[in-house]
Amino acid sequence: MRHPDMQRNAKYPLILVVDDDPTSLRTLLEALREEYDISVATNAKDAWDALFVDDMPDLILLDIMMPDMDGYRLCQKIKQDERARKVPVMFMTALTDDVSEAHGFSLGAVDYIHKPFKIPLVRARVRTHMTTRGMMDDLLSANQRLCDHIVRLQQDGKSLSDGAQNQSEGQIYQNLMERILDNTAEGVIISDTTGKIIRVNPSFTRISGFTEEDVLGHDVREFKPLSHDSEHGRGIWELLEENGRWHGELSGLRKNGETYPEFLTASTIRGQAGLATYYVIIFNDASAALKTQEKIDRLTWYDSLTGLPNRLLYLDRLNISLRYCKSTDMVSATLVLDVDSFRSINDARGLPVGDRILQEIGNRISAEIQGDGTVARMAADEFAIILLPSEESKQEVAERALAMAERIQGALASHFQIDSFNFVVTCSFGVSIFPTDQNDSPEKILQCAEIARSRAMKEGGNKIFFFDKSMGQYAKEKFSMVHDLRSALEHQQLQVFLQTQVSSADHVIGAEALVRWNHPVRGMVSPEKFIPVAEETGLIVDLDRWVLQQAVRLIQDADAQGKRLRVSVNISPPHFADATFSDHVCHTVHAAGIDPTLLVLEVTEGLMLHDIDVVIEKMKKVGDTGVKFSLDDFGSGYSSLSYLKRLPIHEVKIDKSFVLDAPTDSNDALIIDMIYSIGNVLRIDVVAEGVETDDHAQYLKKYKGLIRQGYFFGRPQPMADWLRDNLHRI
Repeated sequence: MRHPDMQRNAKYPLILVVDDDPTSLRTLLEALREEYDISVATNAKDAWDALFVDDMPDLILLDIMMPDMDGYRLCQKIKQDERARKVPVMFMTALTDDVSEAHGFSLGAVDYIHKPFKIPLVRARVRTHMTTRGMMDDLLSANQRLCDHIVRLQQDGKSLSDGAQNQSEGQIYQNLMERILDNTAEGVIISDTTGKIIRVNPSFTRISGFTEEDVLGHDVREFKPLSHDSEHGRGIWELLEENGRWHGELSGLRKNGETYPEFLTASTIRGQAGLATYYVIIFNDASAALKTQEKIDRLTWYDSLTGLPNRLLYLDRLNISLRYCKSTDMVSATLVLDVDSFRSINDARGLPVGDRILQEIGNRISAEIQGDGTVARMAADEFAIILLPSEESKQEVAERALAMAERIQGALASHFQIDSFNFVVTCSFGVSIFPTDQNDSPEKILQCAEIARSRAMKEGGNKIFFFDKSMGQYAKEKFSMVHDLRSALEHQQLQVFLQTQVSSADHVIGAEALVRWNHPVRGMVSPEKFIPVAEETGLIVDLDRWVLQQAVRLIQDADAQGKRLRVSVNISPPHFADATFSDHVCHTVHAAGIDPTLLVLEVTEGLMLHDIDVVIEKMKKVGDTGVKFSLDDFGSGYSSLSYLKRLPIHEVKIDKSFVLDAPTDSNDALIIDMIYSIGNVLRIDVVAEGVETDDHAQYLKKYKGLIRQGYFFGRPQPMADWLRDNLHRI
């Protein structure tokens, strides 16, 4: 039914608005009533009746979610009706996923308008569609008029190629035909049934650049898209021959080689016998209309102030990321940030200054992302980010999200200079990791991040909160530990502890150097917490080298006191794999001038998983200086006698798991016997770790030359304390 406040005005295009939401109806009426005649229906039945009771509308704006019959089914019904099918349908919906839109287009919809409505955008999309549809309707009407004139000429026995010198009673009508061609704003081409051009009008030359002399007598397919895109062109030509008409949008070609978009109609003129006699093509340049459409698309998907994707495009890309993660078992994160107390800037300095700050905020965020995701302006001072999907674990993605949020906070902390004003900006972040389950949706993921952001703002702002608190806490603790560990290396917060190693005759022969971290706030941090973090972040190389340097100095100091102190240092797999490992060790030992045989580098059996030839080459280079290698935790991992025989190893350390139960477990005792025998055969030292009781110590004394280490001989001590208690015993 028509809106009660409005009477039908035939001067305006008629739009049928179908929506059951009163708020949406009021918004659309307010947006469109000045330029269009509006008819309203609140359900599918009333909409269907309106098509045949009132005038046929020029456009239907159709809501998808309605009671009884939804918009999809109504659109399908409209497109199946001979009379109504020509009316274009634009869907209105809050849905943003590709599947819904693709379904709508497959049913015959021409466009989508997304809710919540933006009034300027609604007007622009409707106006542009009406303009392009009007252009095509005008073309069809002009084509029909021209065809009617040509048929009249045929009935008078005149040929379109007759010259002006041919006088007859049909001459008056032919002169009228000439005036019509000359005054038609659209380009016109008339060809015979072979496609040979026999007439063009001045607008053809104005639009294409080709003159009448350029084209007369040539095949029409040389100058129109029917030949420019050969596959497409043959299809159009065949349709024209079979159906008698065709219309649509193609790419035209100008004389200067430039292409342009055009709307084109083509019709077949048939004689009295029903045979084709002429083809009539009418076209116009659609560049301006399509540029307007591009501008509207830009307004639809991008924020006009910052140029960033808007909320609609963000949700679309979030949906794509979610589907990709679910299908590939990857993980991603969405981050939502709100500028703290931004309203006070607008209130104090005005909206123009606030807008310039928002533009700069967008620029700084984009610079920090560096291709690692999408950033969008969601509303006012709210921005959002999607990280690129990754094969990392959820914890690792959480760490990456936290690091990015920290970088952005740092970038925004720098002063904003706007005219003569200086501003400092802070922001609050909410982070949500996805996917969490099969019920995830873009809206749900975004909502989780917004909830976390709200908590961050309530805590005073300038904070980063995760929706999953445990994940956020882990990521923050790890991030903080990495930061503090770097600081510890720079500010001498690390210490070397020594654990005694004794011979089978109970003589102290050396010690293993172990790193400990005395944090100024946390106190002593367990190596089990910070060593894995150091290995993951690459800090382990610097950490190893710091311990190595301390061990070398310890050997120097002991030598100055006339003591030959043997020191073992752990070398992590990442450090050993470093390209500069061998050169660094050799340089360190040479520069210190120590006896290299007193330095033992402990490596793990995991090295055997790498290229064994490269491992051997590195060991030999270092071993040639006199430095020794020890294979730590022997028997617990990838031990292979063939590898052991090839590696330039000077020592193996029996894993403490075998030592602990050896006095009472015959299997562990046999393993110790075997490893000790292997050491004797290969003439390498054997060290037993985990000697914690007198029973352990006494049991192992039977192995001549076996080196023992464990709590029974002393717990790890700070280096100064160990030297005081043990150096004199060497």
